[in-house]
Order: sequence, then structure tokens, then C-alpha cells
Amino acid sequence: MDSGWQAHAPPYAARAAACFVVCELVYHVALAVAPKSFAAGDRRTFALKVVNILHAALVGPLAARALVGRYLFGWDGDAALAAAVAAAVNLDGAAAPALFSGGLGADAARSLTSITVGFFAWDLYRLDAWAKSSPGERRLMVVHHVVSVAVWPVAALTGVAGPFLLHFLATELSSPLLQGRWYAQAFRGRGSPADAAASAAFAAAFVAVRTSNVHVVAHCFARARPFDGALHGAVPAWIRLLGTATLGLPSVLNAVWTAQIALLGKKMLLGKKKAKV
Repeated sequence: MDSGWQAHAPPYAARAAACFVVCELVYHVALAVAPKSFAAGDRRTFALKVVNILHAALVGPLAARALVGRYLFGWDGDAALAAAVAAAVNLDGAAAPALFSGGLGADAARSLTSITVGFFAWDLYRLDAWAKSSPGERRLMVVHHVVSVAVWPVAALTGVAGPFLLHFLATELSSPLLQGRWYAQAFRGRGSPADAAASAAFAAAFVAVRTSNVHVVAHCFARARPFDGALHGAVPAWIRLLGTATLGLPSVLNAVWTAQIALLGKKMLLGKKKAKV
């Protein structure tokens, strides 16, 4: 665990605040060029999704490179992190505790989570511009953002759970295609060929980036045993409890979203059942 969190906190907060400001500036530029034919609410959503895409296009690739660049492609990077990723992929439970308290990927996680924390805070600020969705789905995303904004800085500043944080950020790689689906529907209509193509592209990216590794992340969380003081004696008990309560949530969310995507795919392939007369 990094005991110098006090030194990291001011630049972390500054990056998050700067990201918030940049998001707001980009939002207003995008709002100014949004199609005038759109309703006011859709123009706000158009602008919000431009910001979403830019955030994901920046953070997703950088996090993926930091996490798996050396492991997959032999690029320059953290050798210890690459070895830990290899062990995780092989479901080596003995190596899992280091993913929580070994300080792996701490610098990259600290830099990149500050950007996403600023973005999530801004996204909550612009809640009125979110795309139309069910009340349950909206509440789920609000909770997701709030928990992330509250928990990620604690983990990043203390050097805890770096590989988990980098994985969460890397899954943003699928997000631009989700936004692309909204644009396809907005410009070409729901059920159009463009909508079908965008939906299929997003589903494929989601499965590749999120669904395919749910078992790996869940296994790492279970075997890391963040609550175990014998394994993580240098980590304060309250941080261990915080990790225990939150690190498994993204795997649960990805499993839920995978089920939703499967239902969407079924609907697209089979269509809606016609009501009996």
C-alpha cells in the first residue's frame, strides 16, 4: 500500500477538476453543432454522447495498454504487472492477493482514474441530458457513478487494487459503440439497417471486452480475499472492507448487462412475438 497518498491527492484532485471543466467545454461546443432538427432533449443527449465517446476513446486504450500491453504484445511496460495478468488469465489463485495489495499498476491507475472520476462527476452533473431509459436502469447508472467517484480515489491514492481499476477503465473500449448505436437510431431510426449494424457491433465489442473475462475478474476477486487481514496486513481494515464491498460489483453489472444484450440479440433475430387475437 502507498503511504504517500497525501502527496498524490492534490494533483489527483486537480486532474479530476480539469477533466470536469474540459467535459463541460466540449459539451457546449458539441451542443452548438448538434442538428437543429433534433428536439432540445435530443440535442443535449447528442452533445453528452460526444463527451462520452472522447472520454472512452482516451481512457479505454490507455488503460488497456497499461494492463495488457506487455502481456499480449510485448510492449514496454510493467513486468510485474504483466506477470500478474498472465497468472490471472491462468486462474492462478495464489497470485491473486497481489492484485489487491501488491501496488501493481498503481501509477497508471492513479493517473487514469482521476480522469474518469472527473468525467463521472460531470456526467452526473449533466443527468438531464442522459438518453431516455427505464427508471431502474437510470438509478443503476447513478449508483454506479456515485460509488466509483467515492471509491476509486481511495483505492488509487493508496495504491490498492490497481489491476482491477485498470480493467474497469479498459472496459470503456466498448462504450463508443454504445453511443454509436444511439446516433444510428437518432439519424436513421430505430430498427433501421444502421441501427441493426450498430447494435451488432456494440454487442460484439461488449462480449469481447467485458463478458469474455467476467470469470477471470470474479475469480481474481474471490481469491484475492481483500477482507483478509493476514494477506493484506498493510492495508487498513476500512479499505479492506471497502474493497470487499465494491470490487465484485462490476462483474455483477457486466453479467446483468450481458443478459440484457442477449435479450436484445434475441429480439433482433427473432422479432417480437405477435399478440394472439
